[in-house]
Amino acid sequence: MKGIYMEIFRNMKKERKKDLISLIFYAILLVIVTYFYKQGGRKFFIIISYLAMYLIIGDDIFIKAIEAFSKKNLKDESFLITLSSFLTFFIGFFLEACLIVLIFNFAKFFKKLALDKEGENFKNISNIFPKNVNKISSNGKIVKISTKNIKKGDILLAKEGEKIPVYGIVISGEGLLDTSTLNGENLPIEVKENCQVFSTSVLKTGQIRYEAKEVFENSLAFEIMDLIKKSCQTKTESEMIIRNFTKIFTPMIFALAIFLAVVPAVLGANLGKFVQKSISFMILASPTSIILGTSLPYIFGLILSKKNKILVKDKKTFEKIIDSHYFYTNMTNTMTLGEFKVKDIIYYGNYNKNLILDYLYNLEKLSKSPIGKSIVSKLKRRDNPSYFLAKEIVNDLDIWAKTYDNEEIKIGRKEFVNVSDDSFDKAIYMSLNDNLVCKIVLEDYLKDDVKESIDYLKNQFSDIAILSSNDEMEVKNLAKELEISYGFGLSPKEKLNIILNEEKNGHKVVFVGDDKLDKNALKASNVGISLVKKDCNFNFKNLDVIIFDRAFGKTKDLVKISKIIDKKAKKNLAIIMITKIILMILSLLGFGPIWLSIVGDVGILIFTIISSVNILKKKI
Repeated sequence: MKGIYMEIFRNMKKERKKDLISLIFYAILLVIVTYFYKQGGRKFFIIISYLAMYLIIGDDIFIKAIEAFSKKNLKDESFLITLSSFLTFFIGFFLEACLIVLIFNFAKFFKKLALDKEGENFKNISNIFPKNVNKISSNGKIVKISTKNIKKGDILLAKEGEKIPVYGIVISGEGLLDTSTLNGENLPIEVKENCQVFSTSVLKTGQIRYEAKEVFENSLAFEIMDLIKKSCQTKTESEMIIRNFTKIFTPMIFALAIFLAVVPAVLGANLGKFVQKSISFMILASPTSIILGTSLPYIFGLILSKKNKILVKDKKTFEKIIDSHYFYTNMTNTMTLGEFKVKDIIYYGNYNKNLILDYLYNLEKLSKSPIGKSIVSKLKRRDNPSYFLAKEIVNDLDIWAKTYDNEEIKIGRKEFVNVSDDSFDKAIYMSLNDNLVCKIVLEDYLKDDVKESIDYLKNQFSDIAILSSNDEMEVKNLAKELEISYGFGLSPKEKLNIILNEEKNGHKVVFVGDDKLDKNALKASNVGISLVKKDCNFNFKNLDVIIFDRAFGKTKDLVKISKIIDKKAKKNLAIIMITKIILMILSLLGFGPIWLSIVGDVGILIFTIISSVNILKKKI
């Protein structure tokens, strides 16, 4: 418990430290003046001292109150505090009047301290790109320019330890690029001529020149910064309801305060007694604690999510997750690693196995698909491109070639190789002159955190399902293992239609998918989530949540954070409203002095702020 508060105070802005020292000084001074007041009674210089302290401590509040009054905003908290404190001073409760403005200033201090944490979060995010970059001008000179002035086609220089602000292509030099900020990859990737460099990554070693392929406003770094900046500005549905409630609550309590001051006096009751009750009601009419108590949990939820490498688009997303009924997910690259491994190679006919493997290795080197890369990694044979008279990649997976011995080779899916295979193996095939020579059986491993996450999510959603383009048996086996629903062989359009039909039937869907292939499905779902892949090349526009380290388990963490926030906001609201009602009842019955209303209302405000800050302590 101590750790987080020590961290907050240690990292406090100089401006906040000055505010805190001033408030403590005024509190000590108020104790001294009150001591002399108790000893000597209502002497002139004591009253003047109270008045001076009242005016000095409350100067900012009074100025804002005048501004609010000029705009006819009588619900403004500064106006309510000024009116109640003035009336308190006027009827002779000097200490209480000073306490009203002093404790209100303490409340403002804690409020600013909490919101500083939000600003600190934005500042940390803005550090993912450099303010200035090295540009190589047409005459070869290196000049410093603002990152915001980068133009498409500019040649930029990155030195060791420098951040990459925009996506680009390396034209010279080499080094190791750290992309862990986004995709959680611990090992840096090697970059050299013609390699891509990604916005927000860091050049750990070496030096490179690269051509900017976009302006900064179109970069990933800018999109992240803009997203974080806007995320706290949106209002959740709960916040809107609370704000609308306070528009009724505050005038109603204020009207009751006026009623308590005027009507009993007209009827001949003790004016001073009812004015005190009226002042207590004015203090309790302030909506600050209600609004902050329900909004701060969402702000700290955004920060906690970012600490766990989950970027949430806005505060509304947490509410939408809580309100969703179904959880649908893609399979490859989401639940599975998407990095296929060769499980077995089955040979057919009396062919030279070594020659077959040489052909397979050298032709799969042409492929950029995960399957091609896994085969090359498994075989590790010598390069020998002289085998082939011609070779061609028909698509990302299928390969055609012709040898100098006039043999035709086909490698790929069974439809391309034209073989019949009734097994449910995930495999590619190789034929020589239309005769099957081998079958490469592949497997895609389930991510470590999937089973545990699905078991947790089953208790949070009415249905969990895999929506995959993969073959039936592969999807069915995984769904059976996890004991969830499934859909197989689905195109992006079919996934979209499933989600639209569910939404039409009143079922809100959380969908975890590929931000490029499933962009329409992600946009149509109540909450669209994407797990960032290695290349850091993704699109924010259709997403509500981005998980940066590709861990499926972060979906479980996101739901946990949403539930923590929802519970905290509701708990804060309940405590605030119960406290205000109790204080009003005590005041009406004559057991609630002015100082109790002050301490009670400001106390629950400070409590809800500290309670909300505690969200950052949660270990997810």
